[in-house]
Amino acid sequence: MVTVLRNKMIEIDFHRVLDEILDQAMKMNRSKFANMQIVNRARNTLEIVNQRGFKSEFLEHFSVVSADDGSACGGAMRSKNTVFIRDVKTDESFAPHLQVALNAGFRAVQSTPLISSRGSVIGVISTHFNLPNTFTKKELETFESFCCRAADIIEAFILN
Repeated sequence: MVTVLRNKMIEIDFHRVLDEILDQAMKMNRSKFANMQIVNRARNTLEIVNQRGFKSEFLEHFSVVSADDGSACGGAMRSKNTVFIRDVKTDESFAPHLQVALNAGFRAVQSTPLISSRGSVIGVISTHFNLPNTFTKKELETFESFCCRAADIIEAFILN
């Protein structure tokens, strides 16, 4: 019984941490939509674990993402670098996802990998924007640093 309660408390704490990380990411990037995915190592895919602002069509379409499906998040997982699509209407690799994006109400997306200080790709945070968008170099550096710290926090929960 004590172990079950302890596991429930850890799970609740983990979800609170994910909520705080995603809320901070949205605030930093001034976005209205965001999602966080964690790597499923057995399948080598990303799976949504948290989101803000999306309806079922988006969540179903991006529930499991591979590194080579043309999505920004898949590209971030594959390259281990931030992928920024300034306008989904003009990005050819994003074409398979265009209608879902437009239905969800976003035109730009940035996906930054969550890479721990141990070098492990833990997942990806993506923020989405109503209009075509871009980041300054300083904004991108600040956000990538935030994502590294977030990855260490998430990794600590996953490993315990």
